[in-house]
Amino acid sequence: MQKIKDLSLKVKLLVAFMVVGILPLTIGEYLCLSNAEKALNDQALMQLESIRQIKKDDLENFFHERQMDLSVLSRTIHTITTDTHKRLKTIQQLKKNRLESWFHTLETTIHMLKDNPFTAVALYKFNQAFVKDNKRTNLATWQKTEKEYGITFENIKSDSNVYDIFLISPSGDILYTVEKESDLGQNISSLQLKNTGLAQVFRQSKNTAIAISDFAAYPPSDNKPNAFIAGGVYDKGKNYLGVVAIQVPIKIIDSIVQNRSGMGKTGETYLVGKQHGQCLLRSNCLIKKGQLNDPINHEFVKKALNGKKGWTYHLNESNTLEMVLYEPLAIKGLNWGIVSLETIEESIAHKSEGELKDYCQNFIASYDYSDLFLIDSDGFVFYTATKESDYQTNMLHGKYSDSGLGRLIKQVVKTRKFGFADFEPYAPSKGKPSAFIAQPITHNGTVDIVVALQLSLRAINHIMQQRAGMGETGESYLVGPDQLMRSDSFLDPTHHSVDASFRNPSKGKVDTKASRTSLAGECGKEIIMDYNGNPVLSAYCPLSVYDKHWALIVEIDRQEAFAPVYLMQKIIVGIVVVTIVIIILISLFTANSIMVPIQRILQFIDRVRSGDKQIVLKMDSKDEIGQMGNALNEMVSGQRALQYNLDNLPTPVMEIDKNYTVQYMNHAALNFLGLSMKDVVGKKCHSFFKTDHCQTSDCACNRAMASQQSYTADTVADPEGKDVPIRYTGFPVKDENGAISGAIEFVLDVSGERTINSAIVEIIHAINDGDFSKRGDAEIFTGNYRELVMNVNNIVAAFETPLRRIQDYVDRISRGEIPERITDEAKGDFKKLNDNFNQCIDAINNLVKDANDLVDAAIAGRLDTRANVSNHQGDFAKVVKGINDTLDAVLMPINEAQTVLERMSDGDLTSKITGDYHGDHALIKDAINKTLTSLNQILEEVADVSDNVSASAVQLNSASQNLAEGSQEQAASVEEITASVHETDQQIRQNSENTDTANTLVSETNDAASTGQAEMNNLSQAMNAINESAQNISKIIKVIDEIAFQTNILALNAAVEAARAGQHGKGFAVVAQEVRNLAGRSAQAAKETAELIDNSNKKAVDGVQIAERTGVALTHVVENVQKVKNIMGEIAVANKEQTQAMGQINEGMGQINTAVQNISSQSEETASAATQLSAQSDNLKAQLAKFKLLSTENKQRQEAPKRMPRKSLPINTTEQNPQVALPIDTDVRGFGDF
Repeated sequence: MQKIKDLSLKVKLLVAFMVVGILPLTIGEYLCLSNAEKALNDQALMQLESIRQIKKDDLENFFHERQMDLSVLSRTIHTITTDTHKRLKTIQQLKKNRLESWFHTLETTIHMLKDNPFTAVALYKFNQAFVKDNKRTNLATWQKTEKEYGITFENIKSDSNVYDIFLISPSGDILYTVEKESDLGQNISSLQLKNTGLAQVFRQSKNTAIAISDFAAYPPSDNKPNAFIAGGVYDKGKNYLGVVAIQVPIKIIDSIVQNRSGMGKTGETYLVGKQHGQCLLRSNCLIKKGQLNDPINHEFVKKALNGKKGWTYHLNESNTLEMVLYEPLAIKGLNWGIVSLETIEESIAHKSEGELKDYCQNFIASYDYSDLFLIDSDGFVFYTATKESDYQTNMLHGKYSDSGLGRLIKQVVKTRKFGFADFEPYAPSKGKPSAFIAQPITHNGTVDIVVALQLSLRAINHIMQQRAGMGETGESYLVGPDQLMRSDSFLDPTHHSVDASFRNPSKGKVDTKASRTSLAGECGKEIIMDYNGNPVLSAYCPLSVYDKHWALIVEIDRQEAFAPVYLMQKIIVGIVVVTIVIIILISLFTANSIMVPIQRILQFIDRVRSGDKQIVLKMDSKDEIGQMGNALNEMVSGQRALQYNLDNLPTPVMEIDKNYTVQYMNHAALNFLGLSMKDVVGKKCHSFFKTDHCQTSDCACNRAMASQQSYTADTVADPEGKDVPIRYTGFPVKDENGAISGAIEFVLDVSGERTINSAIVEIIHAINDGDFSKRGDAEIFTGNYRELVMNVNNIVAAFETPLRRIQDYVDRISRGEIPERITDEAKGDFKKLNDNFNQCIDAINNLVKDANDLVDAAIAGRLDTRANVSNHQGDFAKVVKGINDTLDAVLMPINEAQTVLERMSDGDLTSKITGDYHGDHALIKDAINKTLTSLNQILEEVADVSDNVSASAVQLNSASQNLAEGSQEQAASVEEITASVHETDQQIRQNSENTDTANTLVSETNDAASTGQAEMNNLSQAMNAINESAQNISKIIKVIDEIAFQTNILALNAAVEAARAGQHGKGFAVVAQEVRNLAGRSAQAAKETAELIDNSNKKAVDGVQIAERTGVALTHVVENVQKVKNIMGEIAVANKEQTQAMGQINEGMGQINTAVQNISSQSEETASAATQLSAQSDNLKAQLAKFKLLSTENKQRQEAPKRMPRKSLPINTTEQNPQVALPIDTDVRGFGDF
């Protein structure tokens, strides 16, 4: 081992290169040749098998998703058609109800007309007038009759919304019409009318109550279609008087059935009827072709006219499938039906507003289908998304019935289940192979619609032609049971695409072991011959597509699969030989190329280490060793240049260790200190610079080492007493381990900054002291410092001029001298300053002018003069307004105080100052008002006292005399009181006994109150029963109201009969009118009774609530009676105590007797004093009468009404007005028209 270590580097490199190069090469050759072929074969087949499985899963998911798409689409279409059916059914039912209701209204109108005596009278009158005027309708008799009766029929026509009303005589003469068309005056048997609907109902009305004719052309009404309803008119003796008829226009029916609400663009409702054995339209169509009376012979029309109701799909004349709803109409005398329809294409393939595609087109675009078909149960294709040649053809019996889609439709209609048609040429798609899936939509077990989708080959190719892991010759493809392609080949699109294989099966057929085995239901992976006769690695398996079986094959060319093995075998032999030779040569060359430059580098390092500053390492190579040599040269040169630059920096630089020992100083630092390198190295830095930061925490180097970042500070260095301001910066120095080993310090002389700062500070201090004349001396500076001082001087000068002017103007204004406006030119803010000062001067001038004007006016006595506040702004406006307000405030209280004081001097103390004043004015106001109030109060009190004194004196005199007389009477009374006290004692004993009796009564009252509470509950239940009875009475009132209605009709008929009787029926007409009045009053009374019952119901509810509240009150009564019982016990105790007190009262009565004797003597003296006091009070009242006081004025106002003479009040008599009879014209049911 020692010998190997002693070998030279060159020998070691040669041996290592040979061993490392040749040994792995030999081993690798052996392993590659033994395992490469097997590994590549297994890997290729495994990869193909994985690709096959991935594509199989993708295809199965793809076809499953297609079936799910079709299922969802079918359910969606079924939902849409169901909603369409419901919507059409609702619309048709509404229209049916309106039509039947309208015809019922027309029948009711005819019944009212034919059964009403008024019509009979009118028909009789018109017949007489028509005969009298020689069957003419323009003469006086007929016109008079028309004026008398026509207005009523006009009103009926308007109310009934019919076109015309006819009165026809028994012989067929049209005696009257409202519209007065050409039929008026004609006979029904005339040539123009004999075949019309009016003639038909005239003839039928003799044998039936109501006759109705279907719509037909009516010549007098511009030959427009009209229907007629008529009824025979008879008198009381059942004598036939003629016919009343109404003419019904088609527009009313059209307005009902043509209502477009909810019908869409293709929706339509129309009426059908049967006339003369033929099915005809009984309304006009808007969307479809067809007008009234056009024939229509659809099967659903016949069903509706045969009384059947239902819905169906119908292929219309435009080969468009429609959903049709039909049912009969219940109109007496007419065999009509109603039909509503809408195209299925509009319902299903509806386009939203602004959309270019309908729902189905968006569906195939979103889910990548070639086409979408909607087919009815008979095979008719009523919708396709692409509108190819198969659109509006029949798939069961048409030219495409033998196509794949045709056979699929037959299968689905028969089985009523999902179906699939495999790829085969499809003529409508330009003969390209196509596959289809279909799903039926059923109703009650029968197929209504078949939904079909044409699969997109592009979607299948997208899965099969994914190239991941397939190489250049790999491909995957599908083969059908007919051994033709089901996806396009990647390698041979010319003969083995789906289209090409079906066009030329002999060249496009795939008859290989893989296809045969897969179609037989087996999977495998092996090397076989493909459809082009080339050996390939193939992985195959069967694929179930619904009820069909396809083959899924994944292949790659054998040559491509094993190409790496063949290439490796050829290359490895050559590589081994060439590599050995190259390794030997490279080893020699590499060893020499490494050793020579290394030896040069070693020599260079030795000479640099010895201190040779001139030597340069010369390297010929540019490899890593050459780069290392050049880097070594650059490093040595860089160190030399750095040392030189650092030495010659104009700024002092110093390096210290972490103990502040100097390691290095450049020339500038040594010159600053006046020392040499030997004098400073190894010594402490603070012994040289001698700053106040040295040896403190403020030292920049100390802070730099502590914070591990640069730090700058300003201080004063004092080496040898120089006192130099410096700015120095410390930078931390780290060793190879990242630990702080010292610092580098850079020093900058900043004595020039201190001088310039001092000069500027002097100027600033002068400005702060208000001295703008101070300037800096720029001549003592140079460069930027000099320019800085000059600029500062210019700034101060720029401010001095306007400030001087402001100083002068403010001084003059302060002395009351308003200066003239500033006219000097200025710019910027100085101009704004001048403008503001001018505005100030103008404002002051205006203020002074207004003040002078107000002073002059005041001196002249014009105290109502005021300044115009709008001429001023801000506080000046406030000042002017304040002056105006001050004048107002000063003047108003003075005027009012003057008025009050003048009235006071006249003895009128009733006035006061009422103005709203403040400050001193308020004090004056309050003082005067208080003075008046005090005077009023004093004088009023004096007056009251005088009155009281006068009255008291009189009373005192009288009382004194009475007292003397009464004192003797009291002595006698005392004896009587003593006797009364004894009687009171007896009464108290009696009260005790009564109290016991009352206690017993209270207990009985408590029991009665409890019984009353229970009875109140029964009362509440009775009130609820009354409320229910009131509800039943309301129903009876409705019956009474209906009786009043029928009575009114009878009265109307009686009035008509009285009119027919002429003079003999006048008395009966009065009776009929009274009966009508009575019926009206009965209706009104029924209405009022109903209102009273409603009120009774409400009051009954209130009574229940009152009964509930009464029950609560009785509860409180029971509680209170119990309390009274307790109190009665306490009274009994009190009576015993009163008996004891009566003994003490007897003793007190003796003392009262003595006091009465003393009072008698004192009363005589009081009477004498009272006489003198009365005389003095009369004198005081005479003096007070001179003043007018508030109390006196108020008393006069209060006594004034009392002194007014009384007037007799009118007696409030209520006269009950008799009930006004209800006139016939105000009848609420409209019988006044008759």
